[in-house]
Amino acid sequence: TERFSRDQASGSYTLLALREIASGMDAVDYIIGNLESATPGAYYDTTDPTHDIYRLGTAAIGLSLYYAQALNNYTVEGKIFEDLPPNLGADFIPGEDSPLGNVTVMLCGVSGGNCDCSIIYDITITDSNGDYILAAPGPGDYCVKVETDPNWMEPSAGLNPGYTVSDVKPEQTVECTSAGNCYPEFGGDDPLVEDDNQVIVTVSSPVTGVNMGFNFEVIVNTNDSGQGSLRQFIQNSNAIAGPNLSRFMIPDTDPGYNSTVGYWKITLQSQLPAIQDDGTNLNGFEQINYALGQGYTVNSNSRNGWTLPYGPPILISSDGNWALSPNTGVITIQSNDNFVRWIALSLIHISEPTRPLYISYAVFC
Repeated sequence: TERFSRDQASGSYTLLALREIASGMDAVDYIIGNLESATPGAYYDTTDPTHDIYRLGTAAIGLSLYYAQALNNYTVEGKIFEDLPPNLGADFIPGEDSPLGNVTVMLCGVSGGNCDCSIIYDITITDSNGDYILAAPGPGDYCVKVETDPNWMEPSAGLNPGYTVSDVKPEQTVECTSAGNCYPEFGGDDPLVEDDNQVIVTVSSPVTGVNMGFNFEVIVNTNDSGQGSLRQFIQNSNAIAGPNLSRFMIPDTDPGYNSTVGYWKITLQSQLPAIQDDGTNLNGFEQINYALGQGYTVNSNSRNGWTLPYGPPILISSDGNWALSPNTGVITIQSNDNFVRWIALSLIHISEPTRPLYISYAVFC
């Protein structure tokens, strides 16, 4: 890869560095002629039969730095996007979903059928359209991995004052192995594992459509904290502007699942952050919809005197890990127009909301 910088005063270009894309791939020493009028994102042919295309792009610090990347016939291209309702788990839908720019994407090795990022063949960042392109050294299986930590993603709804992108973290919801071959992937390869956002692709020619979608509202595990947890959802909802609806999508492989009764227990190790943003909807019914679609056993109305088809699928408990009191409920509300639905709670604390808190089909135990 050749990197060029532009001297803003003279308009001249200077070769900054030359590196190999991957071990075994010859470094290329061609310099594109006049970059003054070159368009970022454009392609320029060369006569090199091994590296036949240059792609001109922009680096994260802005248009004052250009790079020309030599590509061969073993490329992987895709889009990273914010997966928004109503079609969660589907490939990118223009007008519904939002591209995610400035996201780090890596092309890693594969060992034993698993992603192995101790071997990195190429690394790039997505452009403003969420698009990326990576170069493999040759045919074979490779892992495309998206880094959500520490290069965070910015939600399309924007952030509340005082928050930055480092305060939010989304979870993977969509995975595509190639154009048209997409499926829901709520929580990545393993919903219990932090930053497990990756897909293995087979490269024998250029591969396109290796897309990945992410969402800031999904809860995919019963972990106390971290990506895809209830705690992370509350942190996200406090930071992200506008209303936020929790979307429980926890699999039956989660250790918090009680298959006999049919509910998922979130055991907290410490106090949850207070719900501080208006319009937060903590709705366990989303877990019922997800669980029934997956064929899981769900809490029935034979327990706790419920007269509805299903009881609360989510139990949130401190399990004695800290002392509960009227001022330290399992959930603390410090904002307005919030909903708590279809959830069993140890205790809830409301801190003088000026507008209603709506509680329905919830059990306090």
